[in-house]
This record gives sequence, structure tokens and C-alpha cells, in this order.
Amino acid sequence: RQMCKETVADQYISPRLRNLISAESGANDGFGYPFLFLAVRLLKLESTSEALGTWLFKTCLYTVGGAVAYGIAVGYVCRRLLEFSTDRNLIDKESFLLYGSAMGVFIIGSGGFFQIDDLLAAFVAGNALSWTDFYREQCEESEVDNCLDLLLNLVFFSFLGATIPW
Repeated sequence: RQMCKETVADQYISPRLRNLISAESGANDGFGYPFLFLAVRLLKLESTSEALGTWLFKTCLYTVGGAVAYGIAVGYVCRRLLEFSTDRNLIDKESFLLYGSAMGVFIIGSGGFFQIDDLLAAFVAGNALSWTDFYREQCEESEVDNCLDLLLNLVFFSFLGATIPW
């Protein structure tokens, strides 16, 4: 993933290939979820047919498929709203820069409410938001995303380190 963020990638790798590499990375996250829950369902449920049926309909179709559909819908609507707001000067630069992070927090929260794979939904929504490269081009010179990413990683790993019984 890191290679796609560097300026070397911007110079030597086409945007289509960069987006394809990022999509493959997110697809790995999304494809891991069903296989994890296949094992969980096989261990928890009485019969194999019941476990496979529940896994197919609840995990694959609802949780993963719903996450993809929800991410596409929210990302597309957010992109259209952002383009509309930018064209009419209804949004300032600071709000524009935090728009993607706010959308991610919204997706994670609402994804948990709908019991879908919220990480996959956030990834798909981010791809739908930056589908036309409008958002990425506007945020290229800003360090807000990098600072926010560092801050959230620091908080997460501090929490994780504090909760593990060393």
C-alpha cells in the first residue's frame, strides 16, 4: 500500500495501475473475512449443512455483499456531494481535507449498526470517493491525512498495548 502513496509511484506508475494495486489490497481484507467466519460457523453450529447455509447467506451475501453495496452507495453519494459543494464554494479547505476521514468514521459506525463488514465497507467507500481522482488531487499537497493516520495508529496501538496482559 505504501508504494502507491509515494511520489515515485505518481511519476512512474499509471493511475489505473495504482488504483488496481490499492483495490487488490482491500480485496485481500474483504476476502479474509468469509474464510475466518467459515471456520467459526463450522465450530459453533451443530451440523455442517447448517454452518454452510448460515455462512453463505449471512456471512457472504449479507455481511460481505452488503458491505460492498453499502460502501459503493455511500462513497458515490459523498463524492457527488463533495463535487457539488466544491463547485458552488460551499465547503472550505479544512473541511474538504477532513471529509474522507469523517466519511470513514461514519461508515465504521453505521456498518457496525447494520452488522456488515465495516472495514471492507470503508475501503470500498474510499475507492468510490476517489474514483475520479478529484478528491486525491485536491488533497495531494496536504499532510492532514498523514497526520491523522499517524494519530489514529498511535492511539490504536497504545490502547492495544495497554490492554494486553504482559
